[in-house]
Amino acid sequence: MCSSSLPLRPFFDPSAVTVQLFTINQAKHLLIQPGMPVKKGADRLGFIEQFTFRKYFKTHTGISPTDYRKGKTNFHFLTIITECMQYFR
Repeated sequence: MCSSSLPLRPFFDPSAVTVQLFTINQAKHLLIQPGMPVKKGADRLGFIEQFTFRKYFKTHTGISPTDYRKGKTNFHFLTIITECMQYFR
Protein backbone atom coordinates (compact mmCIF):
# COMPACT_ATOMS: atom_id res chain seq x y z
CA MET A 1 0.00 0.00 0.00
CA CYS A 2 1.32 3.47 -0.88
CA SER A 3 1.30 6.27 1.60
CA SER A 4 0.34 9.73 0.40
CA SER A 5 2.70 11.28 2.96
CA LEU A 6 5.80 10.05 1.12
CA PRO A 7 7.68 12.70 -0.85
CA LEU A 8 7.31 12.53 -4.61
CA ARG A 9 10.75 13.97 -5.32
CA PRO A 10 13.92 11.87 -5.10
CA PHE A 11 15.43 11.55 -1.65
CA PHE A 12 18.49 13.76 -1.10
CA ASP A 13 20.93 12.74 1.60
CA PRO A 14 23.36 15.54 2.55
CA SER A 15 25.60 13.05 4.34
CA ALA A 16 26.15 11.21 1.04
CA VAL A 17 27.41 14.44 -0.51
CA THR A 18 29.73 14.94 2.46
CA VAL A 19 31.17 11.44 2.04
CA GLN A 20 31.64 12.01 -1.70
CA LEU A 21 33.42 15.32 -1.11
CA PHE A 22 35.65 13.74 1.53
CA THR A 23 36.51 10.82 -0.76
CA ILE A 24 37.32 13.10 -3.69
CA ASN A 25 39.45 15.39 -1.53
CA GLN A 26 41.34 12.40 -0.14
CA ALA A 27 41.83 11.08 -3.68
CA LYS A 28 43.19 14.44 -4.83
CA HIS A 29 45.59 14.51 -1.90
CA LEU A 30 46.85 11.01 -2.72
CA LEU A 31 47.18 11.79 -6.44
CA ILE A 32 49.54 14.70 -5.85
CA GLN A 33 51.87 12.56 -3.71
CA PRO A 34 55.06 11.81 -5.63
CA GLY A 35 55.50 8.13 -6.37
CA MET A 36 51.93 7.20 -5.38
CA PRO A 37 50.51 4.94 -8.11
CA VAL A 38 46.84 5.47 -8.91
CA LYS A 39 46.15 1.83 -8.02
CA LYS A 40 47.67 2.23 -4.55
CA GLY A 41 45.61 5.39 -3.95
CA ALA A 42 42.47 3.57 -5.06
CA ASP A 43 43.28 0.72 -2.66
CA ARG A 44 43.77 3.14 0.25
CA LEU A 45 40.37 4.67 -0.43
CA GLY A 46 38.69 1.26 -0.40
CA PHE A 47 38.16 0.75 -4.12
CA ILE A 48 38.64 -2.88 -5.07
CA GLU A 49 39.17 -2.17 -8.77
CA GLN A 50 41.27 0.65 -10.20
CA PHE A 51 38.70 1.02 -13.00
CA THR A 52 35.95 1.71 -10.45
CA PHE A 53 38.09 4.39 -8.81
CA ARG A 54 38.87 6.03 -12.15
CA LYS A 55 35.19 6.07 -13.09
CA TYR A 56 34.17 7.45 -9.66
CA PHE A 57 36.84 10.16 -9.79
CA LYS A 58 35.98 11.21 -13.32
CA THR A 59 32.23 11.25 -12.57
CA HIS A 60 32.73 13.57 -9.60
CA THR A 61 35.46 15.81 -10.99
CA GLY A 62 35.02 15.68 -14.76
CA ILE A 63 38.66 14.66 -15.21
CA SER A 64 40.57 11.39 -15.00
CA PRO A 65 42.96 10.77 -12.09
CA THR A 66 45.88 10.73 -14.51
CA ASP A 67 44.93 14.09 -16.02
CA TYR A 68 44.41 15.54 -12.55
CA ARG A 69 47.89 14.38 -11.58
CA LYS A 70 49.29 16.04 -14.71
CA GLY A 71 47.70 19.32 -13.65
CA LYS A 72 44.89 19.39 -16.18
CA THR A 73 41.85 20.79 -14.38
CA ASN A 74 38.40 22.11 -15.16
CA PHE A 75 35.54 23.65 -13.24
CA HIS A 76 33.15 20.66 -13.33
CA PHE A 77 33.80 19.80 -9.67
CA LEU A 78 33.15 23.37 -8.54
CA THR A 79 29.87 23.32 -10.45
CA ILE A 80 28.79 20.17 -8.62
CA ILE A 81 29.63 21.72 -5.24
CA THR A 82 27.70 24.88 -6.08
CA GLU A 83 24.65 22.87 -7.14
CA CYS A 84 24.77 20.69 -4.03
CA MET A 85 25.14 23.63 -1.67
CA GLN A 86 21.66 24.85 -2.62
CA TYR A 87 20.28 21.92 -0.60
CA PHE A 88 22.01 23.13 2.58
CA ARG A 89 20.42 26.58 2.56
